Amino acid sequence: MTTIGTAFQVWLLLPCGVVMAATILWSFVPRRDNFTPPGPRLEAERQPRLFAELESLAKALNEPMPREVYLIPDVNAWVAERGGTMGIGSRRVMGLGLPLMQMLTVSQFRAVAGA
Repeated sequence: MTTIGTAFQVWLLLPCGVVMAATILWSFVPRRDNFTPPGPRLEAERQPRLFAELESLAKALNEPMPREVYLIPDVNAWVAERGGTMGIGSRRVMGLGLPLMQMLTVSQFRAVAGA
């Protein structure tokens, strides 16, 4: 191969390598977690029985109580850690589906929320 061909390959590959390295480094930067509430927030003062069940489940499972509980329109229940950077400063958030809550008994709810 000629010297011109080798120089051309270096000048072609060098920018590609720089772009790849920059992309990899950029992927390591922590992203800010933007949380959009999935539904109305439930409050302990207005739903004392629900929060009493959640507190008893949290104590029984040795887990922290969610800071925020939301009513969602899905047949679903979930708990997630949201906010913070790399898990530091995050808060526990719970979503409870209204259709799911309507069809479960209290013992079934305990099984779903504690799973």
